[in-house]
Amino acid sequence: MPPRIWPADPTFKNSAEEAIFKALYATLSSSDAILTNLHITDAREGDCEVDVVALIQNLGVVIFETKGGHVTYNGQTFVQSDRREARPIQPYEQVLKNLYVFKSFLRSRWSYGNVKSEWMLGFPYSRFGKVEIPGIVRDRIIDSVDIEGIQKNIISVMNFHSNKNPPQHPDWVAKAFEAVRGHSQLESDPATHVANSYLQVKQLTHERRAILDMIQENRIYVRGPAGSGKSWLAFEQAKIWIDQGLRVGITNYNRGLASYMKRKVAEAGLDEQIGFVGNFHQFAESIASNIPGVQALNSEWLRDPDQVAKVLEQVPNEERFDAWVVDEAQDFEEPWWQVLFGTLKNPDTGKVAIFGDPEQSLYGDKGWPIGGFATIRLSENLRNSQQIAKSVESLIQERIKALGPDSFEVEYVDVESEEDVLSAADDIVVRLTEEEFWNPGEIALLTTKYRHPVHSERRSDQDSYWNDFWNGSDVFYGTVQGFKGLERSVVVLAVNGIHENADENDMMYVGMTRARDRLVVVRRHQQIKNEFKH
Repeated sequence: MPPRIWPADPTFKNSAEEAIFKALYATLSSSDAILTNLHITDAREGDCEVDVVALIQNLGVVIFETKGGHVTYNGQTFVQSDRREARPIQPYEQVLKNLYVFKSFLRSRWSYGNVKSEWMLGFPYSRFGKVEIPGIVRDRIIDSVDIEGIQKNIISVMNFHSNKNPPQHPDWVAKAFEAVRGHSQLESDPATHVANSYLQVKQLTHERRAILDMIQENRIYVRGPAGSGKSWLAFEQAKIWIDQGLRVGITNYNRGLASYMKRKVAEAGLDEQIGFVGNFHQFAESIASNIPGVQALNSEWLRDPDQVAKVLEQVPNEERFDAWVVDEAQDFEEPWWQVLFGTLKNPDTGKVAIFGDPEQSLYGDKGWPIGGFATIRLSENLRNSQQIAKSVESLIQERIKALGPDSFEVEYVDVESEEDVLSAADDIVVRLTEEEFWNPGEIALLTTKYRHPVHSERRSDQDSYWNDFWNGSDVFYGTVQGFKGLERSVVVLAVNGIHENADENDMMYVGMTRARDRLVVVRRHQQIKNEFKH
């Protein structure tokens, strides 16, 4: 096994550094480590750059100073030559300074005190033969010949030219590696990282507002993937039309997204100006409830074309709309469109903005009345982390550009049966809150088929249920279908079955993209289709 390295994908300021790194990487083992291009600020020496550091389990620390091009020794100093000039260099002085700086830096960041440390010079494109340099043992120089057997030189320097004892602690390499390597904000301060990521997503989303300013048509179709900011744009489009003095309705499929729109309306102070905001079933019951002979309960009248026509005829002019904004439109049934267009003051020229994504059609493909609509196609995922966006690539047909931040790796937990999924998901919630210290209000546990018992208990009072979600004080329990259009920093996706009429890939795509930063998928072993194995 090769040694651990940092950075994981190193970049080198010159080919000499790379040559020394590759020689070490080919020689050292998994118990060792290599760090490159360490930038250290020292109180005495100022800003320093250490080219290569080798942490070797049974020997100690080796600091390398590397020089490319042609290097010679003229009897007084080292000289580096290239096609432009020959100039004196001071690698000996540099490596001694870096050795001191590194030892001081490490000592301040761990509890093991000083560790055996030596220095070496790397000139992989030059030959030094048997040169004698005052104060520098020849084995400390790695030239174009020595690099093939770099380990021999290292052992010689550490065992025969050093009077210090080798490291005594068996875990010193791991401790030193963690002490001096760079730590991302995600590792050192996860809470701030998540907050900072949210600011990035918010900024990218708000920049989308300019798209709507470029469209002047009465009928707009905005198509975009999960995380592209469609719901936010939908509300912004409604605001544009409200500012024009129009009577506007905002509707969608589920109660959760409707609660988001209601909060946006209230925050913007538009309660008096908005014509309607809520899900479509709420609207359907509201316009049919006072009409004799119409089965308004559960919107039964929508299944009867005669009753649809009867309701539309009796909608008063003052209750009709100048414009409709429809979000998550891929879930709308054909009669619903008839109702929406039929409640416009002018069904032929009234304004309609449709926002949706065919890849999120959980209830089968529907017919969209988008003929003649100006189409805006969004192709960027702004919300999900790079890791989450990459994890769902195989579930959709379109190529999506992920602009979200780097964050946690997606975690997959396999269980033996679907009956084990919910208990495993509950265990993960405990781990997230008690071991990873996530705020419970940042977590949503979503199921793909059967409701979690907590969800079943809380959903009886829908207003209270969604108020609890927006208050963000506790873990939210819901289904993927009911959570469409919404998000949380952390999602535990409990795959406890797929409805017969639902597309498995669409269900997984929607569920997984509800998480902004941290996603844990709990599933029965081999449950997911072959193209979605991880």
